Amino acid sequence: MLSWLNKLCQKMSQDISNEIISLYSALNKEIESQIDVLRNTPTETYYEQAMIDYQEDQIRQQMKIKWLNILKSKLPEVQITGDTSLISNIQKEIVNTENYIQELFSDSPPNKAEMDAYFDKEVFEFYADIDTNVNEHIVPLMDINDVSYEFHTFPTGKQILSVDIDGQMYVVEQSENRIFYDEAENWIDSAAENPEEYYENPEKDFWADVGTGCSLYHMTAQENLPLIKIKGLLPMDTTRGISNRNTGSAVFTSDNPDDIDSYGDVLIEIDVGKMKTDGYMPYVGIEEPVQEAEIKNSLANAIGLYDYEAEHDSDLSPTTIIIYGPIPPKYLKFSVT
Repeated sequence: MLSWLNKLCQKMSQDISNEIISLYSALNKEIESQIDVLRNTPTETYYEQAMIDYQEDQIRQQMKIKWLNILKSKLPEVQITGDTSLISNIQKEIVNTENYIQELFSDSPPNKAEMDAYFDKEVFEFYADIDTNVNEHIVPLMDINDVSYEFHTFPTGKQILSVDIDGQMYVVEQSENRIFYDEAENWIDSAAENPEEYYENPEKDFWADVGTGCSLYHMTAQENLPLIKIKGLLPMDTTRGISNRNTGSAVFTSDNPDDIDSYGDVLIEIDVGKMKTDGYMPYVGIEEPVQEAEIKNSLANAIGLYDYEAEHDSDLSPTTIIIYGPIPPKYLKFSVT
């Protein structure tokens, strides 16, 4: 007899448990369809989006209230089964649901006047994602809330907007039909990949600044001196580190002889002023990682991010100047150190 009663109670417990689970699934299905409709409703202002969020919370609140009533109505049936584990779980769920309703839901809808004037990171990202021009919502809201921002125009005419939100700078660019934005450091990395969009001549024109008497310096070993006196400095591609391995054949020089005194015992002075006078001006550049760092620093400075400093490999010198062409002996002066 006892065994039969145990089996009956177990079956009752399982049936009630299945019924409760089924009821919960039905409630969830009901609210998800309503929430899908809400989430697919287009919004044009942050207040409209806040109202959607509020309505979603109200739906979830009503669902939790229904769920609480179901639990309370089923508790007596559960208690009859004597299933202590199920009874305990239902009682805990009742308490948790009551706390959830009390703590997480508000009966007050968003205030339109406050929402229309409010500005923070979420508001900025909301309008940046839906607007096609920063003057639609972002700039007026920043003006109302005294948010720090500034427009910057680069030499190519390209204009960007920098915005300081809670100490984090964002950069905004816009095309004809959408807005692009990112944190300032990420924007710098991206913009440095296409510097020609911002600067007409992203690579400095070395020869434009060269005047009479201007010199560069190259250091070499003394055993190389006889050949150099005959043929001059020839572009070499034999000593490349990992960071500048793609430089190609070139003559590495410096505008500061002290920076290269460890590369040999013969200092060669190159009269680039005379080279320019003679009209011999091979392409001149700096090491690619250094150039990239200079472009990044220039971009950062242009938008007012003055504490930014791009890094490059420590073994590369910013004073290194690369000449992509031979340098005839007549432009060279030798000094044994």
